[in-house]
Amino acid sequence: MYTIKVTFGNGQGEVGYPSAHWGWNRNAQRLDIVSEGISDAIHLAPSDTVSVLNAAGQPVATYTHLDKSP
Repeated sequence: MYTIKVTFGNGQGEVGYPSAHWGWNRNAQRLDIVSEGISDAIHLAPSDTVSVLNAAGQPVATYTHLDKSP
């Protein structure tokens, strides 16, 4: 299980998704998330960053708007 942390470049702060399963949709530049039974998708703006954290809170992946592959 992973925690998804989204840092928005427009100053809106962060959104966390606990115990998440995730996948990067490189064609749509979108992160698809299933967290505690809820499905969500994050479309990244150019200034946004998504970090995937493991159980210890360490980043295992980071995505930005221009990333094309996980």
